[in-house]
Amino acid sequence: MSVDKDMFDLFCKKLALCKVSPGERIGILSEDLIRRDYALAFAAAAEDLGADTLHVNISRSRSRATCMSSVAAPSSRTGRRAI
Repeated sequence: MSVDKDMFDLFCKKLALCKVSPGERIGILSEDLIRRDYALAFAAAAEDLGADTLHVNISRSRSRATCMSSVAAPSSRTGRRAI
């Protein structure tokens, strides 16, 4: 899915105002296809600024949830990234 350029530019400006910098982690939570374009544009803008993103999409049905991440999350026990 392509990202809307105007939305991408808007989120880049908003994240820059929040002083998002390389290496920071940004979490994005979405539900089904509701505002999916916003979530994808937000993730693209954050990654453009050098942040790592974790996008969790929760389905309305309790049977499935997906996680799309640009970086492996560290293990809570070891603090090391899972491979």
